[in-house]
Amino acid sequence: MTESRRNSEFVRLPWVWIDRLTQSFGHFFAMEIAGAAVLFLCTFVTVLIANSPFADSYLDFWEIKAGLQLDELHLSHSLRDWVNDAFMTFFFFFGAIELKKQFVLGELNSYRMAALSIAGAAGGMLLPAAIYLMLQAGHEGASGWGAVMPTDTAFVIGCLALLGPRIPQSLRVFMLSLAIVDDIGAILIVAI
Repeated sequence: MTESRRNSEFVRLPWVWIDRLTQSFGHFFAMEIAGAAVLFLCTFVTVLIANSPFADSYLDFWEIKAGLQLDELHLSHSLRDWVNDAFMTFFFFFGAIELKKQFVLGELNSYRMAALSIAGAAGGMLLPAAIYLMLQAGHEGASGWGAVMPTDTAFVIGCLALLGPRIPQSLRVFMLSLAIVDDIGAILIVAI
């Protein structure tokens, strides 16, 4: 089967609602520079606050309960839980949809490019874990090796945004797919 025939078979796979979701995600990436600047600024401010005399107040802020109540349904969690469990779910959902679109229609639709991203993600998980285990060999903290495996996808997106059009689209897609596949693999390993 030729490459062009295989690609034409993939064109009919995505549904309209998936296209709408990925277009929304694409519009978000159109504002990448502003988003990256906000991300880095917030990170800088957060590190300053967390290492200042206001650290306890900062940590207390994330423990504030927020939620909603509808008749018998009462949903209340800390702000930390809302961010970690709810908002990050949406972040990875949209990231995975964009990744699927790249696997089906985009830069990663050839087995060679997809395998390169997956191999890169595997290396990105195994190398930090191996370094951590070498440094922690014989120590109590050695069991925490799974925590060093994930790539911070939001920072990868931020760095790509700051570089903007100076990097080729294929490298942008490769880095994004590597970060997402790396995170999914690390989450699966930590969950097991």
